[in-house]
Amino acid sequence: MSEPPLQEPNENVPVDVPKLQIGQEFDSIEDAYHFYNDIYAKRVGFGVRMGSNKRSQVTGELNWKQFVCSKEGITDETYENSRRQQSSTMEERNCGIKCMNCKARLNIVLNKASKKWCISDFEETHTHELTTPRRIHMLTSHRKLTKAKKCLMGKLSNVNVRSSQQFKIMETMAGGIQNVGCMPRYLRNFERDLREEVRGHDATMLLEYFESEKEKKPSFYFEVDRDEENRMTRCFWADPT
Repeated sequence: MSEPPLQEPNENVPVDVPKLQIGQEFDSIEDAYHFYNDIYAKRVGFGVRMGSNKRSQVTGELNWKQFVCSKEGITDETYENSRRQQSSTMEERNCGIKCMNCKARLNIVLNKASKKWCISDFEETHTHELTTPRRIHMLTSHRKLTKAKKCLMGKLSNVNVRSSQQFKIMETMAGGIQNVGCMPRYLRNFERDLREEVRGHDATMLLEYFESEKEKKPSFYFEVDRDEENRMTRCFWADPT
C-alpha cells in the first residue's frame, strides 16, 4: 500500500508557534532564515525557499531579502509529470513539491544604523493545506544531514552497518522517523560521496597506515611492489605482535 500524499490537512497548528513581528531583528540573513524555516515554518507545517533580493544602487550592498513558501509560483505540469515518472521510489514521487501560487513570505531589510536585519513585511496565509508533523521532514528545506549524523554514519560504516540499518538506528535514537531530519536516500548519497572521495586514494591511505605502524613498532615489516607507472600492484606485511 502506498503512503498518502504529503499534503495532508493540518488542522491542529501548534499554539506555541513563535509570532512574526514587524521590526524583529536578526544578526544575519542566515539567522533570519533559521528562524523562519527551522523554528517557524517547521512548526506551522510548510517549507521555505530563498526568494528575491535587492542591492543598494550606490554601494552594491545587499539590503533586502525575501523568503517564500516552497509552494510559491506555479508548477510546470509537463516537468512535474516527467519528474514523478523518473523518480525511483514512492517516497520521492510523493515529496509534494508542486507549487500552488502561495503568497506566504517573509521580507527582511538591512538596518544601516544597527547593521541588523529587520522584518519589514510578511504574509502568513497559505493557499494550500499545511503538512502534518509526521511528514514535515520530507519537505526539502527540512531535510538535513547534520555533521553529527555524518559522524555517526562514518562510525557505523566502519563496522559494516548498511545504510538501511543506519537509518533505523537514527530513527530509534530520534524517537521517530519524523525527528530524523532526512530521508534514507540522503544516507545512500552520502555513502556514495564517501566512496568517490576515497576512490583512487586507498593505496596511499594503506601506505600511510603501514608507515605509521612502522613508527610505532620497529618490528613491523612491509613491502610494496609497484609497476612502471609507480602504481601499487602487490603488498606484504607482517606484524610480529
